[in-house]
Amino acid sequence: METLRFLGPEEYEKTRELAEICFGKEDFDEEYYSKDIYDNLIAVKERNGRIISMAHLAERRLFFEGGEYCDVYYILYVATLPEERHKGYMDEVMSFTFERMMEEKRELTFLVPIDPGIYRHLGFEYDWEFNEDERELLYADEGLNFCSAKLICAKSFKKPVKTGLKCTK
Repeated sequence: METLRFLGPEEYEKTRELAEICFGKEDFDEEYYSKDIYDNLIAVKERNGRIISMAHLAERRLFFEGGEYCDVYYILYVATLPEERHKGYMDEVMSFTFERMMEEKRELTFLVPIDPGIYRHLGFEYDWEFNEDERELLYADEGLNFCSAKLICAKSFKKPVKTGLKCTK
């Protein structure tokens, strides 16, 4: 049986296996999994209880010139089991997350792509460079230095000047 859903926080640890398989144990971010993951949402495609594809959503605040800002989801830890790739599962998970973003009236979403071509067909067509201070906030690997955005509810794209944590009350 296959399901597409958001995990409850008590289930987040179940995504560790897929993260280690896809990103390697040497690049695995233990700090993210021990603490930061619980501030996020995780969408998954499961088959018989095993996660075969996932995307993590972290709330971030994008700042624009003139002091404007918007709260968005930054998509990270996008992964599909190697033997399940090229079957459309990542597209399903991403589309599922876009539905939630539409419901929440998010202006846009973004990710840090290893290869931007992978995500162009999903609408990630607006690119900008991030600065070195943002690398840790974005969990970006060395050598990656730009983001790609997809408009959700926004009518046009404005290039952010900075990425920050969403302020909570």
